[in-house]
Amino acid sequence: MNGSRKEFGLLLASLYGGETATMIVRATRDSNHPMSYGVDQNGGWHLLMPIADDYSFVEISGGPLSLIHWKHPETGRRYMDLMCGVDQFHEVFASLVDDITRRVQTDDSAPESVLQTVLEEWRQLLSPASPAISEKLRKAIFGELEVLRLLAIGNPYRAVESWVGPAGGAHSFMTPRADLEVITSSQEGLSVVISSVDQLDPPQGRALLLVRVSVRDSPSGRSIHDQVELLTELGLPMSALVKRLAECGFLLGVDSDDARYEVAKSPVIWEVTDDFPGLRSSDLPESRRHAITRMKYVLDLTSEQPLTGGQVKTLLGERRAEHDQA
Repeated sequence: MNGSRKEFGLLLASLYGGETATMIVRATRDSNHPMSYGVDQNGGWHLLMPIADDYSFVEISGGPLSLIHWKHPETGRRYMDLMCGVDQFHEVFASLVDDITRRVQTDDSAPESVLQTVLEEWRQLLSPASPAISEKLRKAIFGELEVLRLLAIGNPYRAVESWVGPAGGAHSFMTPRADLEVITSSQEGLSVVISSVDQLDPPQGRALLLVRVSVRDSPSGRSIHDQVELLTELGLPMSALVKRLAECGFLLGVDSDDARYEVAKSPVIWEVTDDFPGLRSSDLPESRRHAITRMKYVLDLTSEQPLTGGQVKTLLGERRAEHDQA
C-alpha cells in the first residue's frame, strides 16, 4: 500500500480507534499546495482542497464520486471536497487522488482547476464502464498485463507509458524502437486472430513485434488484481495502472475479479516484416478499403520462425541500454 491508500488507511485506523470528529483530516506531503486527506464518520474518503471565500464551482453529486463544498467546523475555512462514499470504488478513488496530487505539483494551472480537469477525465473513463465485461476481454487484459510485467523487468519507469493500446493507440505497446501488438489466445497451437485491416501495419521508422500470449483458466492462477500487485512491486505506479485498466473497461476493485488465469507458456514473438503473413492496409487500395467496417481472420503461424530472447532485446534496444549502463 502506498500513496494516498496509506494515508486513508491511517485515517481509518483513527476512526476505528474511537475518533469522534466529523471529519478526520491529515495534510498531504505537498507543502506548496496545501491539500488534505479526510475520512468521515461513515468511512467515506475525501480529498480536501482549500479555496477562497469568493471561489465558486459547479458541484457534482450522484454516483460514487461527488464534488461539493465543505466548511471546516472549527476554522470556518472553505474547501472543495472530492468524496467517495462507496467502498467498492476506494481503489479507483485512491488512484484518482494520486493522479490529482501529482498533476497539481507539475501543472502550471491553479490547483482548483487541475482537480476539476482530472476529475472530469476520470469521470469520462468511468462512465462507459460496465461491471459485466466479457471473459474474452478479461483474458486479453491479463495477457497484456503479462507483457507489461516483462517490459517492466527491463525498464519499470517507461513500461506504463508504453502501454498505449487502452487509450486508442495503433498497437498494444509503443516503445522507442518498436511497437508490440499483443494477442491473447486460449487455443492450442500458434494461431492468432487478426481483427482489423491495419493491425499488422508496422509503425513508421520502427519495428512491429507480434506477441502471442497463451492464457488459460486455472484455479491456482492469478487474478487481474494479482497481476497489478506484481507490477506495483516492480515499481509501477498503481494510479497509472488503474487508469489504463479503466480505459480497457475494467474498474479495479469494482468489477468482479474472481477468475484466475495462468500463462500456459512463455509468449511467442515474431517480427512483422514485409514477408510476414497477413494483410497490411497498403495491400488494399483506398477505394476498396474505405468501406470496410469490420474484418477478422485467423493466421496459422506454425511455420513462421519466432524471435529468440536476444533478438527481441536487440529490437527493443535493451541490449544497447545494458551496454551503456555497464
